[in-house]
Amino acid sequence: MIEFPPWFGLAGGSSRTPTYTLEDTEDIGATLVLMSYKRPDSVRRIVSNYLAWPELVPKIIIWNANPTDDSLADVVASDPERITLVSSTQDLGLHQRFAAAALSERPRVLVQDDDLMLPRHGLRRLLMAYKE
Repeated sequence: MIEFPPWFGLAGGSSRTPTYTLEDTEDIGATLVLMSYKRPDSVRRIVSNYLAWPELVPKIIIWNANPTDDSLADVVASDPERITLVSSTQDLGLHQRFAAAALSERPRVLVQDDDLMLPRHGLRRLLMAYKE
């Protein structure tokens, strides 16, 4: 049984995964801004998972803060319509998150590092809460 923490929003740590109708989740998708630095394998896993959820993550922007590493080109090639790769040549510090978010065409942006992967139900719940 999965025990969710109280802040997850499922009363009592229930193991029940929330269910939503198609109209509940219509147009809740967010652009994912994935901050990357020297973890290309992690980026591949994260992108692969999020590509399977186009209703939640219709676009992905990968901000590569290690421009000498071009090993992420294959990730973009897997779905060039949905994935954009930005290789930063300058260290913008925390500002790079905002620079990447400014590239989004969608009103909702989810910024995450390359060492985090949200489960589908967690991401859906987060986006539904934002919609409400």
